Amino acid sequence: MLPGLTRLTVTSATSVTVGAGTVAAPAATGAPISTGAKRMHLQHDWVALLGEVIQVRLDDRTVRTGRVDGVTQDGAILWIEGHGAEPRTMFERCEGFTAWIEYKWDSEGCR
Repeated sequence: MLPGLTRLTVTSATSVTVGAGTVAAPAATGAPISTGAKRMHLQHDWVALLGEVIQVRLDDRTVRTGRVDGVTQDGAILWIEGHGAEPRTMFERCEGFTAWIEYKWDSEGCR
């Protein structure tokens, strides 16, 4: 896990465990998830994610968190860099993956 990130664990279709707390999980409609101080937002433009730390989700389940180190020009495919035991991984939008990001103005450092 990258330094400074909180581990999110999906405990059911309706809740997510964030550290020691549990919050409700909305459907993947683009509604932000409030995780205490962090609110994750669905990002439609994958090209803009290059260099950002994101969550990749499939069917409302977080499958990977990491830094985007590559995106195709059309934004259909992105790669999350390898970190620790996790290898560099490719995700395709057409397979149902979605990208979620914390907006910088939502973070505690901007308040």
